[in-house]
Amino acid sequence: MDDQRYEEELTKVSQLASLKQEIDSKNQQLSEMEQKLDDTSAVARKLVIGLMEKLMKSDRRSLEFEHMYYEYEKMYRERSATVEQLMNEKRKLKEEYIEEIRKEKSINIKLKMYQKKELEQRTKELDECKAQNDLERRRLMDEIEELKRKLQNQNPSEGASNLKAQISALTNQLKEKTEELEESQNLNNVLTVKELTTRKELHDARKESISGLLDMLNNRSTLLVKRMGEINRKAFDDMCSEKYSNGDWQEISAELCSLWERYLGDSNWHPFKRVKNGGIWQ
Repeated sequence: MDDQRYEEELTKVSQLASLKQEIDSKNQQLSEMEQKLDDTSAVARKLVIGLMEKLMKSDRRSLEFEHMYYEYEKMYRERSATVEQLMNEKRKLKEEYIEEIRKEKSINIKLKMYQKKELEQRTKELDECKAQNDLERRRLMDEIEELKRKLQNQNPSEGASNLKAQISALTNQLKEKTEELEESQNLNNVLTVKELTTRKELHDARKESISGLLDMLNNRSTLLVKRMGEINRKAFDDMCSEKYSNGDWQEISAELCSLWERYLGDSNWHPFKRVKNGGIWQ
């Protein structure tokens, strides 16, 4: 019985030894698997960290791109608003300038008509004066010829002396009439030259205005006009508002003011009216 127990104990020891060996083998395998797991975890950790870094870089770049996009979009909106504002200003300036050109053209047309009527009136007066002077001249010439004939047919006496005095007086009158006629012709020539000068000024002003408009619309340059010899317009406004209170006194005042400025700019113009007093122009 002791032998049987001994064999049983020996069998148990053998089994325990076998189990211990198997456990050690399993522990070895487990240790190897843990090492492999650690290695795999380390590799996976590196991969994850690398991916995270790439994702973070990608996110930063995305944020940068997004920020740049918003900045460009903001800049585009601001520039679009600026361009639209500039276009509106350009359109408004164009409308205002066209309106000013229209007003100036209207004033120039009325001024031209006024000057034309004035020239026609002066020409008519000159023609009438010339015709009257011609008649007076012919009458004086006839009287002089008649007195000369009487002087030739009359014996030297006191009467002949009177005839000579009459002839001298008539000759002086004829000379005065001739001078008056020449002055009237000179005045007509001055008016004609003034009309031609005015037409040229209007043409040049219109040409300059068109050129200024094109510069303003194409280059956005500011059109500046420097006016010299400008008169006080308030006096014209006060006078016209009182005299033409029921009409368009502002337009009449502008026309008169423009006309006087042109007169003052003409060195050949004299603001004195010549009247005839006792047959003599004064």
